[in-house]
Amino acid sequence: MNTIERKISDVNDSVTVRLDDLENSLPSIPSKALAASRASARRMNDVVATAANSIKNRFDNVADDTSTSALTTSGQARSAAPRAATAVRTGVAETTGQARAQAKKSVDSVSDEVEGALDDAKVAADPDDFADMTKSELYDRATKLDIDGRSGMTKAELVGALQKA
Repeated sequence: MNTIERKISDVNDSVTVRLDDLENSLPSIPSKALAASRASARRMNDVVATAANSIKNRFDNVADDTSTSALTTSGQARSAAPRAATAVRTGVAETTGQARAQAKKSVDSVSDEVEGALDDAKVAADPDDFADMTKSELYDRATKLDIDGRSGMTKAELVGALQKA
């Protein structure tokens, strides 16, 4: 745990103790209201933490893919260098094309991962938005989540399955 995380944890522990003391000192109804508010805040913190971790993991995956692509491309460039002039031109052309393809793949991967993470965060923050989605959009989401039996589900069944996923 780094210094910032430790300080945040210490402050969180201190606030929790104070809120526990306040909750215990209040009459029953205000105490229950405070407990409900704290539970709601914990849930929101969990949703935000889940979304942040999802984005971090997705970017880590993209970074790994990009690093592998760069290593592959540079290795191919080094192997093409000692060839004759014609072979060098061919090798450079191939490597350039592969580098472009890998760069496009990396850009596409970043875009897909960010879009997926934002979708994950949206669903985690407000699962009731499913009602506003088309059946096709719901089916696409069910496909991403690999929900069994999705092809035979109605729109309402898809909404229910996605809310449970």
